[in-house]
Amino acid sequence: LWVVAGLAGALQQVGWVMAAYVLGGIASVIGAVWAGFAGESPLHMLMGYAVGLGLTVGILLLRVLIAFPFPFPTAGHALAMIPDALRRHWPLSVGALATAIGLWVDKWIVWGSEAGVRTPIGLPHSPAYDTANFFGLLSMIPGLALLVIQIETRFFSEFRSFLSMLLSHATLEELDVSAVRLAGRTLARLHRVMLMQAAVSLA
Repeated sequence: LWVVAGLAGALQQVGWVMAAYVLGGIASVIGAVWAGFAGESPLHMLMGYAVGLGLTVGILLLRVLIAFPFPFPTAGHALAMIPDALRRHWPLSVGALATAIGLWVDKWIVWGSEAGVRTPIGLPHSPAYDTANFFGLLSMIPGLALLVIQIETRFFSEFRSFLSMLLSHATLEELDVSAVRLAGRTLARLHRVMLMQAAVSLA
């Protein structure tokens, strides 16, 4: 989900990202509630919730595939490329694996310690750690939202304006003034993001 959301954001498709999260969130709530009544167990509710996550991923993946059309007629052709790609780009593969492990290793350690417990359906968790972790991740949302709005929209527009000046052979003095203005505005926006994040984190 984070990978395709990042790709869609890099494509300046903020509207798609928001729509995917809203539609997926609604589907998750409906799916979890319906599955809870139908199956009467947390496992069924998790499965219903996962339907919404699948919808969010599907919408964002569709946006990415529209931008980068898939050149293979079947999934088998694509899967056949993976072993060769892993061999040719093994440093990238190792780095990606290490990153994924790094995101989970603290949870594995805590869940496997004395602080960890298991739910009736077998899912490991640690109430104190997971609650703090959840609120920590939740506190990132305002800063991330402001970053997307400030940087991926206004910065992109202003940077494109700067490049158009460059391509239209503006004078060096004009380019210097534009670069200083662009840098000042960008840093000011980053400071606003930092201040908001600091205030939310302190709260």
